[in-house]
Amino acid sequence: MIRNEIYGRDGHKRIPKRILNASAEVQLAFLTAYNLGNGLWSAHGNGIFKSFRTSSPVLAAGLIWLARTTLGRRVGVYLEPKHSGIERRNYLMDLSSGSLTGKGQRLRPQAEVRKVEARRYSGWMFDLATSSNRFAAGPGLVVVHNSPRRGETFVTRKITRAVARIKAGIQDKLYLGNLDSKRDWGFAPEYVEAMWLMLQQDEPEDFVIATGEAHSVREFCEVAFGHADLDWEAHVEIDPNYYRPAEVDHLRGNPSLAHEKLGWKTRTSFTELARLMVDADMQLLDDERSGRLVRQDRDH
Repeated sequence: MIRNEIYGRDGHKRIPKRILNASAEVQLAFLTAYNLGNGLWSAHGNGIFKSFRTSSPVLAAGLIWLARTTLGRRVGVYLEPKHSGIERRNYLMDLSSGSLTGKGQRLRPQAEVRKVEARRYSGWMFDLATSSNRFAAGPGLVVVHNSPRRGETFVTRKITRAVARIKAGIQDKLYLGNLDSKRDWGFAPEYVEAMWLMLQQDEPEDFVIATGEAHSVREFCEVAFGHADLDWEAHVEIDPNYYRPAEVDHLRGNPSLAHEKLGWKTRTSFTELARLMVDADMQLLDDERSGRLVRQDRDH
């Protein structure tokens, strides 16, 4: 009976239907158990997953869906051909993160892309042709960007979502890791404008898109909770499980080249960003509770 739930008629492993139709808590428990038995590497945060491998395309699709719905993580799929003479492939799934790793980021100039080196990559690569037989592409570095559509597992959205729920009386505590970690947080729509401006250039060039300012998680809590007339210290508690073993304690980009060559700079301040994200989550929660909106996907 159990085997029939795990294996399809074609012999491929799959996620049992009872898991696909279960609550988010049950789905996360299943993914956690699968990770303990079949996960390849641990990620930066304790208990968070980084990579899976399977030869079943059906199971791969199920794991990708579970990762998106329970963790809010995007998944890249890399096909590993088997060289044993058997016509099968392994599907290697990387649950990617945009965070940089390693200490001392504040000591490095974040105004340029310093080097490009060969490595296995599970994302999209350039393979394009144009009618003029010319195509130009340059690597870019987009420092942490936010908006109300950010996934709920990312710290800023986790905070603003909690503010809305605490204000509504349906949540009391918010558990976070390192409050002193500093990031260069900008408004995503403005970063997309910068990307468009890059494409209008006659020659490709490397640009860093950032605000040039760094603010701590603590500061974000102060602004977000304050905007809702809440005392953040009464609701935020530290959970060691959210500390990253290889934390980047300070990350700030230098957008001077983008300002000089593209005429681009951010318009939305750190405080404005935190407040608009709180407003959006309050409206979202109100829509959900009133029945005007049915949530289908936690990863926007």
